[in-house]
Amino acid sequence: MNLSSDPWIWIQAIVVLCVFSFLYKDNPVFSSAQSFYVGAAAAHGIIMSIQNLKSLVVTPLGQGKTIVFIPIILGVMLLARFLRGYTWVSRIAMAVPVGVGAGVALRAIPGAQIWKQLAATAANVSSVDGWIMLAGVVSTIVFFLFTTRQNSTIHTIGQVGLGFMCITFGVTFAGAILTYISIFYGPAGNVLGQWLGLIK
Repeated sequence: MNLSSDPWIWIQAIVVLCVFSFLYKDNPVFSSAQSFYVGAAAAHGIIMSIQNLKSLVVTPLGQGKTIVFIPIILGVMLLARFLRGYTWVSRIAMAVPVGVGAGVALRAIPGAQIWKQLAATAANVSSVDGWIMLAGVVSTIVFFLFTTRQNSTIHTIGQVGLGFMCITFGVTFAGAILTYISIFYGPAGNVLGQWLGLIK
């Protein structure tokens, strides 16, 4: 065992062990590590906000870019939510990004998530994988077809779609488990390697 002499590695290892203590049960050590993380994240957010104000507001205004006054006014209007009787002003400022986002989404979603998906599904029918994908898409759509009378054919195709969905959910769940294992492996490796020197 070769303990590290770096104080930052010690801090990191202690915080990791405090967080892992939640695997046993909720305890004050975990709560302290949680509060430490939340405080550090809040401090980081405040510093990044100050830097954004400097780079996106102060610097452009110093360069004579008066267009910056538009987001400044909208940002100040959002603060009206804290003034009794003037909360309606904040709704105007909120309506601008919501409206712009809805407009962009209505223009982009049909092409990106409908037409291109249909084209990609039908373009690979020359291979076995393409036919399997096409069968999965069609049968899954049929499974959610509730506007017509459910005869035996539609029911059978829908059950095939249900099987495709179960396979997809299983693969997604397995991917999530592997992601959590990789997240666990990182700090655990730091504790055993950088802190205790047990692995290299």
